[in-house]
Amino acid sequence: MSDETDYPAIETLKHRARQLQRQAQEAVANAIARLRTHPDFKADDDATIVSQVKRRHALFVVAKELGFTDWPHATKVLCGREAEDYGTMLYPRGGTAHTNIWSASYDEARTLRDETDGYLLPYRNQFIVVEDHYIRTLGLDLDDADWAPLKRDWLATGGQAARSRLYAKLLEPSASP
Repeated sequence: MSDETDYPAIETLKHRARQLQRQAQEAVANAIARLRTHPDFKADDDATIVSQVKRRHALFVVAKELGFTDWPHATKVLCGREAEDYGTMLYPRGGTAHTNIWSASYDEARTLRDETDGYLLPYRNQFIVVEDHYIRTLGLDLDDADWAPLKRDWLATGGQAARSRLYAKLLEPSASP
């Protein structure tokens, strides 16, 4: 199995974690506030966070901010190894403004995707079928070549390379709505 360095989204998150740790060590208020969401730091004062922050804390925070339970969960999903909980990364702010068809069954969601010509995306342990506008809200290009191997199904068999590239594009600053 390939390692995490084969996945640009993982490398991007590691870079963000390094930045967060560095900023916290420099006592940047926003970084300290973000790290306060880590269970180890909830009751600590700023000085304690500044002196005790480790990379693992920052990795946890960047993963949690993207809708994962923790860093190992994020790496499993982004590397295509998670099959029970996909997190909430693919359900952005503004997602409720669009027509979303929810399903607890992947097979039912695939049928709905075919009937509606929509896009099938995972959300935690459920599935949603969305329209073009939703994909734009995510910050992805409808004409991106990486949709072809997926056939508009994020979980399509054999689509890991395309899915990995789309995850990386989601993390690009310009992809944020």
